[in-house]
Formats: sequence, structure tokens, C-alpha cells
Amino acid sequence: MSPTSVFARGNTALITGAASGIGLAVAKLCRSHGMKLALVDNNTENLALAKASLGTEQTTETYSVDVSKIEQWSDLRDKVKKTFGDVDFLMLNAAVGVTGGWENVEYFRKIMDTNLFGVINGIATFLPVIQSQQKAKASAIVITGSKQGITNVKLNSVALCSQEPL
Repeated sequence: MSPTSVFARGNTALITGAASGIGLAVAKLCRSHGMKLALVDNNTENLALAKASLGTEQTTETYSVDVSKIEQWSDLRDKVKKTFGDVDFLMLNAAVGVTGGWENVEYFRKIMDTNLFGVINGIATFLPVIQSQQKAKASAIVITGSKQGITNVKLNSVALCSQEPL
């Protein structure tokens, strides 16, 4: 199977961070292939706008989820399974970009809980689901990351951790 065969009419894409940016762009790509969409974000207003921008020719559902909360992932899994059945394409894209300093532990916690544990929670929740599905069709998990995580951004202490000595 070709890696792109996951983009097939009738397949289901679950995309976090889907209300804007890269997540919404990928949702539009999936829609252009006739895929059903489970759009996940914590911004309900932008989710509604995203859903409206995708048209109604295929099923699209939105889910307001804080990806840093594992219990919300379990609830999401159950709802998506009930509505869509299989998930063929899982894109873990949700992230936050905030500024803060070394003295602000909550700043670090927010970024790590969302940008790192959001991915870990998504894999822990959906990898077993995807692995248990029929192997007759393609499936894929895509994890996005920002260059902000590896570059020296002013006032971004998390990015500075691996680049500059104190």
C-alpha cells in the first residue's frame, strides 16, 4: 500500500488542532479526498468556523478537547468510535505557543502538558484502536511539531533549554 492511500474516499481523519493553521489545512486536504472528519480543538468558536468552511458533502464532527487531559481522550475515543467506527488517519497537531520565563513553572507545565503529553495521550489512546482495525486498508499517524520548539525564540524559555547555557 502506498503511504498516500490513507487519503481515500470514506476513510476517517481525526485531527487535533484542527480549528486553524496546519490542522485546518490538512482537514481541507482530507476533505478534498472525500474523507470523513473528526475535528478536535479546544476553541469551540474556531471549530464551528472550521466545520462551516469544509462544506457538508461528507460527515464532519467537532470535539472540544483539552489534549493534555487523558480522561478527555478516552471520552473522545468512545464518541469517535460511535460516530465513525475506524480512524484511518490520526494527526496529532494541537499545540500552544506562550511566552514565559524560567521562574514560571506553570508556563513550562502548560507547554509540556499540551505539546508533549497531548501527543503521548493521543498515541496511548488511539494506537491500540488503529492497530486492532482491519489491515486491508492503509492507516497513518502523523505528529507535527513547530520549529519554535527547536529555535531560539525571544522569551521562550522552553526552546532555550537545549540551546543556551544559563
